[in-house]
Amino acid sequence: MATPGQLIATLSESLGLPERSVAWTYRLLREAGQVSKNGRGKAAAQVTAADAAMLLIACPGHLPMLGRVEAARVFAMLKPKAGFSMDGPVLGGGPGAWRTMSKVFPVLGALPDDHNVKDAVSALVTEAGKAPLVDILRKAFGRPGDRIEAAVSISFSSPNPLVDIAVDVKRAGAGEELEVAAIEGRVYFDRQTGGGGQPLEQEALRQTTTISTPALQRLGDLIAEQDG
Repeated sequence: MATPGQLIATLSESLGLPERSVAWTYRLLREAGQVSKNGRGKAAAQVTAADAAMLLIACPGHLPMLGRVEAARVFAMLKPKAGFSMDGPVLGGGPGAWRTMSKVFPVLGALPDDHNVKDAVSALVTEAGKAPLVDILRKAFGRPGDRIEAAVSISFSSPNPLVDIAVDVKRAGAGEELEVAAIEGRVYFDRQTGGGGQPLEQEALRQTTTISTPALQRLGDLIAEQDG
């Protein structure tokens, strides 16, 4: 059974953050009812993919003039605005924004119409617990003799709250450069739904923190251990 302490330690190491800081963030989330909070010590609640997602969102999700829990709530509740892929843009919210990525991760395309960032991150953490994310991508797009470079990432930007969930797979035959994209897709979440255009202006003011594939994978493995 994975406990909050194990979740905190795993995320601290994965993101390179002081464990004390991550533990304080989890405590704030628990007091606000944003994560499981039944029991402490040996009776501590078994953490869920949703708990992992919320802590993952809270650690890098900073917004001016808001406390950590309030900022985490803002990021967690953002709705999908648009998807972009090699096939062109998919404007509008809902599961349709995942058109490209749902080919590899059907769970994303199966999310409810009103899903948010927390739902999507929870789904990815759960999928990572079933099989390594990179292996899933390599299996879906690899060919005999190919070299594959695959990644799943989640980026949190401020001061305008924006989340970008991206999948990128580059593929090349033997002796070739890795420049042929087998799949490249991303879904933006912000305060609005629908509409077109780039989701964030004032690029020079943007501050972004990106969660890489290994961090997502470690959380998925932790959650899977308790379910096994």
